[in-house]
Parts: sequence; structure tokens; C-alpha cells
Amino acid sequence: MKLLSFFELLEFLKDSRDKRVLLTFHSVGDRDGVASAMALSAVIENSVIATPDFITKNAKQMLQMADCNQRLSSKFPKSIDLVIVTDANRYESLGSFCEKVRMFDGDVLFVDHHIMPKELPVEKKRFLFNDERYNSTSSIAYELLKRQGVKVGKMTALMLLSGIIADSADFQNASPDTFREIAELLDMARTDYSEILEHFHSSIPVESRYEMIGDILSSSAERAGKYVFVHGKVEGRANSAADAAIRMGADASLFWTFRKNEVSVSARLRSPLDRKLGMHLGALMQDLGAKINGNGGGHPCAAGAYGPGKDIAPEGISDAMKVMRDKLSGADNAGE
Repeated sequence: MKLLSFFELLEFLKDSRDKRVLLTFHSVGDRDGVASAMALSAVIENSVIATPDFITKNAKQMLQMADCNQRLSSKFPKSIDLVIVTDANRYESLGSFCEKVRMFDGDVLFVDHHIMPKELPVEKKRFLFNDERYNSTSSIAYELLKRQGVKVGKMTALMLLSGIIADSADFQNASPDTFREIAELLDMARTDYSEILEHFHSSIPVESRYEMIGDILSSSAERAGKYVFVHGKVEGRANSAADAAIRMGADASLFWTFRKNEVSVSARLRSPLDRKLGMHLGALMQDLGAKINGNGGGHPCAAGAYGPGKDIAPEGISDAMKVMRDKLSGADNAGE
């Protein structure tokens, strides 16, 4: 697999404009994965967008907000020259498309912003652009459109806005470029930030918000040195609880939920503690994902893991909590 620079990525896409392309994203496509794929379809006319299984409710609401009527296929097309995968950097994230993409005889391009896999496959016709400095794949897609002189319409601007905001973890992962992009896209979408937030707040059922508040109230909070660490098992979405804990004043959070066939874990850290304490949650969740026979990864301050290993998950979660607790309590930052 060849690693690409941004310039090489730009040239790769320019050379692919006339190809028949499948645009896809990770299993259970979220706002960032769906938005970035949708945006890249603007520069590749002969493309189809397909999901390995289904997309999240928030992603569906994003498409509704943007008044996007494009239907997503759930089938891997037979007659294509190139596969572009957004918001993922490994086959294992692709659900039902995993083996189809792995065995595809043409070129495959992964475009992502999460932590790099520990090992890259030694394969021809496989390309990867992976840069953690971007807070989202939507941010990468927007820069690609700008560099190619593509006029971004209202629908695309709304989707890119949603993807960037969704993956910012309340702007814990934001850079100065993130805020510039949001300002530009708000102008293109002819809206303001509060309207975007209100749309997604009002679209969350009251039962879900009630459940999340209950999860937070039943969680555990502890002092780790001079920091506050909040954690616990939840009935709702682990990522929502982890985000909410940080908003309430926690310095770090880790939540997990057990579903019928898998366990899902989400971890958050208040920026800039990742640099201050030498902690990378993406790497921590990558290790946890392997322990529960699944996948994991993310950003230094926001990451997650999931897998079918429900029986062995408690030990892995306990190990992850110990790493976070030790970092926070000062075992590795005595000189701070």
C-alpha cells in the first residue's frame, strides 16, 4: 500500500475523473463518512455511492437537512475501475464490503484522518492518504474541492458542515483551519451555526436524551490526581455519554455499552491533555479493539472501539481505564 501526500492525492483524483468509481465508507456510516463521500462525488461524475450495510440516524437526518435525494446503494457494483473509501483506513472497517474490496482487482484509495494502522498491507494498487492533522474526512474533502476549483453548492456545504462538526468532539480536535472552513461553509450554505445545532438537537427523540442523562447520572466519577475521570456502563450510546461528561466538566471519560452481538466503547479527553500527558486515545482504543476481536482507533482526544468479544471485554476495558487513570493521576507527568 502506497502512502500519498496531499499533492499526490489531488493528482490521483484528477486522474480518476473519467473512471467508473465506487465511493463508500466504513460500516454503519456516520455523518463524516457519508458527507465526504457525497462531496467527492461532485468531482467524479461517473460514480456510485454505496454503504456496506446502513448509515446512522444522524447521517440520515443530515441528508434530510441538506435536502439530498441521492439514494445510497447497498450493492457492490460489478463494473467499476476504482474504489474510494472515505473515513476508514483498513479493510476490516468495511463490514460486508471487506472481502469485496480486498479482492477487487482495480485500484483502491483510502482517505482518512484517524490514527494509522500499526501495519499496512504490502499490496499493489492500494493507496492511502491518512493525516491526523485534519479533524474530519469532510475537512479533507472540502480542501480537495477548493484546490480543484469546484463551486460548493448549498447541499454539499451543509453536509460538509455536518461532517466537520460531528467529528470535532465539541471542537476538542479542532485546528484554526477547522474554524475557517466552518465559517466559509456557513456562508456557502446560507445558514448559521445555531440553526445547524438546533436541527440535530430537535431531531434527537426526547427518550434518547432522557436515557443519556440517566446514563450520566448513574456513572462513576473519580479524582485522578488533579483531574476528574468519569466512566461507566450505559444503556444508550457510549459516545453520547462520553461527550456529555466532557461538556459537564470531566477531564477524561470512558463509557461502554453491550449490545446483542458486540460491545462498543468510547473514550474522550479534554484537549490539550493529550499532549500534556502523552496520551493518545486513538492508540489506546486501537489496542482495545484488538483485544475484543474487533476494531478501534480515532483521535488523540476522541476515540472508540467495538467488537464481538463481550466475554473478554471487561478485562480490556479495565486495562484501558487503568492506562487513563495512571496518566491522569501523575504517574507519567510528575514534572508537570
